[in-house]
Amino acid sequence: MRDFELRIYFVGMLVLLGFAFHTWSTPSAIQSDSEVVIFDPGPGGVTSVDWTGQRSAAHLEFTGPVDESEVWVTAGRRRRVEGPKAPDASTDQPSNTTVDEAGALDSAVEDENGGPNEGSTEPEEPVYGPPELTSFPGNSSATALAERFSPLRGLRRFDDLDEARLEEMGLTAATSRLQVTGTSGSTVLEIGNKAYGSSDVYAREPGSNSAFLLSRKVVGSLKSASTTLRDKDLLGFEPTEAVAAQIAASKSKAPIQARHQGLHDKANAFWSTASSAELATGIDAFLGAVLKLRAKRYLQQDQAPEVSSLNPLVSVRFQGERTLLSELDVASQPSESSADDAKPTWYARSTRTRGQWAEIGASEAAELEELLRDLAGE
Repeated sequence: MRDFELRIYFVGMLVLLGFAFHTWSTPSAIQSDSEVVIFDPGPGGVTSVDWTGQRSAAHLEFTGPVDESEVWVTAGRRRRVEGPKAPDASTDQPSNTTVDEAGALDSAVEDENGGPNEGSTEPEEPVYGPPELTSFPGNSSATALAERFSPLRGLRRFDDLDEARLEEMGLTAATSRLQVTGTSGSTVLEIGNKAYGSSDVYAREPGSNSAFLLSRKVVGSLKSASTTLRDKDLLGFEPTEAVAAQIAASKSKAPIQARHQGLHDKANAFWSTASSAELATGIDAFLGAVLKLRAKRYLQQDQAPEVSSLNPLVSVRFQGERTLLSELDVASQPSESSADDAKPTWYARSTRTRGQWAEIGASEAAELEELLRDLAGE
């Protein structure tokens, strides 16, 4: 019996020693277990956020109230232009490598900053080119970031960190950077490695011996901004916000004026001519299709079509109760192919896209073209 009690005591001591070692090896003393404010952008909220990473970059502009902020995003991925040198022939090659959507080589041997983890056989880091940037209106996830950065909070704070601890956190050679700007000024954070057992990351102000634990919800959405923050809605308003519209077809002599009727009953609202309160079937069908139009692809700056190469189809203006809601242009670009079945590429631009052309689906454009012909025949 006494031997059994000694064994229990010995196991208990091992558990306590293990817990003590874990506490001692955890990076520095924690100032607070609750969230801490890293940066307060002021009463007007955040005005811009810049992310610069080894594999991606993003710039977000915020306008309007924090809870209803309009966001304009410029973001893109970086392509790998030079891979890491091959490991020595005597070492094992990493087997779990894949190619991501941007053409970059991803491997489990890389850490948060794209460099090799401890024990990796890669002698040098890969080299990435400049980001391939596109600009577009931000979606609801982008709008939500206005609140997340007003103020910017950290999950935890660590103080009095020595160089070794900072290196463990990936902060002595960080290749990712976050800048948040508001009416009160701006702050810059270097982004380090993920915390053990989570996707939250360490961050610090340059040169500081204090660090923060930053939520993955902040960093993750910025790293993938070019896909996750993109809004395909070209108009940016609810259909029932429009009380009137003007349709100017390229082949028509005079624009068509329309009124949105029955807005008190949103499910049964319809479009009529400006001079009548009766349903105008052709106008209603056409404007219904326009309001559903979505961007298929936003273009990089060097991909934008020359205006002189486009064949305009239609321009539509939507008017609200007090202000102009949006203007939309739709045009096609003939195919460079001489094949008989060659089809044009369709584009649209609007107030919301800041006048930049976005590619739209061929089937949606064909529907607009057919409805416009029907409308002209009424």
